[in-house]
Amino acid sequence: MGPPPPWKGKFSSLEADLRSLSDSKQKLEDRVDHLYSELRKSNGELQDQYQRHDKLQDKLSVTRDRLSESEVAYDSNNQFTELKGKYKAITKLRDAELAKSASKARKEVKVYGMELIQGAILFIQTEKTRSKLESDIKEHKSNLLLLDQTPKMTSLRNKKGPNWKPF
Repeated sequence: MGPPPPWKGKFSSLEADLRSLSDSKQKLEDRVDHLYSELRKSNGELQDQYQRHDKLQDKLSVTRDRLSESEVAYDSNNQFTELKGKYKAITKLRDAELAKSASKARKEVKVYGMELIQGAILFIQTEKTRSKLESDIKEHKSNLLLLDQTPKMTSLRNKKGPNWKPF
């Protein structure tokens, strides 16, 4: 047998190239399948990241709302504290005014009390004087009556006798 025909070498070379290309194709298909798998995995992870992102956005929104509520509460608390301070100041002022008014009222009551006592003393003195004057008036009337009756009495005594007494 002789040397193999030249086409057989080319055929073997082509078969080797075909096998090599088939192996390369298989490797490429395996690589593509692997990349598709990686892509699906990445897409799944990306979806998970989107879901986490959405959840974090929701939490952020809730946190912002709570922060806003806290700020409102803080402002309300500050306003309450400020109002409480103003109330205390007003209360102090009112208490001072009441104390001043009470002191003034006590002084006025004292003055009016003294005036009342003086008026009562004057009334008592006036009553004593009036009573004495009434007593004096009665005594003077009695004396006047006696004086008026004295000439009559003398004349009656003279007529009735020295032992006669009118009363």
